[in-house]
Formats: sequence, C-alpha cells, structure tokens
Amino acid sequence: MKTVRANDLLEELTEKLQEELPQGAVLPAWGNQPGKRWVEKLTVTGQVKEERLEGSRWKGTLEFVLFLPRAGEPQDGEAALEALEAAARELSAGFSGLRRGAVALDRDTGLRTIACCLDFVGGVSQGEITLGGKQCQAAGWTVAMTQEGEELRAVGEDVPFAVTGQRTRYQVTLEGVDVTGWENLASFTAVLGSETYTGCRWKELSPGENRGVFVSYRRETAEDGSGLEG
Repeated sequence: MKTVRANDLLEELTEKLQEELPQGAVLPAWGNQPGKRWVEKLTVTGQVKEERLEGSRWKGTLEFVLFLPRAGEPQDGEAALEALEAAARELSAGFSGLRRGAVALDRDTGLRTIACCLDFVGGVSQGEITLGGKQCQAAGWTVAMTQEGEELRAVGEDVPFAVTGQRTRYQVTLEGVDVTGWENLASFTAVLGSETYTGCRWKELSPGENRGVFVSYRRETAEDGSGLEG
C-alpha cells in the first residue's frame, strides 16, 4: 500500500493550481525563486505545515499564502481560494477542509495577503519496519519535514530573495517500537512501509517509552525508486 505523503499532495496541488490560475504564479514557500518584493501578479506560495500519524490515521496540513499585487483587487484572492479548494477536492478524497484567515497587510512588502491551511486525512499501514537491517514491529511513525539552507538578502532588506544550499531534513518519530540497545546504531537505513531513509542518525532514544527519533536527509519510495534529497 502506498503511504500518503503531504509533500506529494503539495506538488500535485501546486501543479493543478497553476493550470487553474494561468494569470498567476504558484511557487514553493522555499526555493531559488525571486523574493516576494518583486510580486507583480497574483502569487501563491505553499509548503507542508504538518504531517503525522495518530494510530492508523494519517493527517497532513498544507499551508498557502496568497500575495495580492498592488494593482490587483481583493476578489482576485477570493477566486484563487476557490480554485485552490476545488483543486484539493479533485485531487484527494482525503481532503477535509480549508481554513482561511482575513485579508492582512504583509509588513515586509506592504502587499495584501491571505493565508490558509488545507487539511487532509487518510489511513496508513503500520506494522513491520526495518532499522539497520533488523526487522521489528512499530505501532506507527510520524514524519516532520523542514527546509535548511542559507538565505540571501539584499542590503537593507529583511526578506530573502533566494536560498542556496537548500536541502530537506526528515525527522521521523517511531512509536511502539523496542529501541533497547540501539544507541550504537549509526548512519543506518530505515525502511518504513514503502519509504526508505538512508544515512539516518538517532536524535532521541527512549527505551522506557518504546520511542525513538531519527534524522535523515534522503528519502526514497519503493514504487518508483525516486529519491527526495536535500
């Protein structure tokens, strides 16, 4: 069974939204893209806000911010929100709703913005995993993704216009797994369902709570052999 992943949903949703908004720009919140001070048309940025497992239930949240150009109208943002919600409903049966904020003024750019979150839910397989070549049972796991890199800023500006050396950091929390004696396991490979993490290192081990947290910068999926590397 393919594990639902928030990053996959983000990529699919941004592609779909760009098709629906050819007059605008849909960009990742992080990336080597021009800074938002250059916004001349409706711009939507998106990122994974949260992804977690609760028992056998997967939950993910995507966060989007709409930047309205000075020459635009507030209704342009409302139309973009409608397109975003429609795209989410079309792409995922697990879409559970959109939460939006009021139109606000961005302090750095002076542009009007609308922030919103899209929530998704789904079932995820749990059970046997492999850590460092050793098979064991786990009640479930949670994956948190963050972006690391060096922000580049123009003189006198607080908003970065690009990010160099960008890479994705995966922090995986294992629940209900016996981690006794694994403190010497270093630079290991972890296989969780259809996903494989390599070059892993422990961040936290709690044998008394049957809990472990490791960090990796590379994740691959078994279905297509693709890799996501920071």
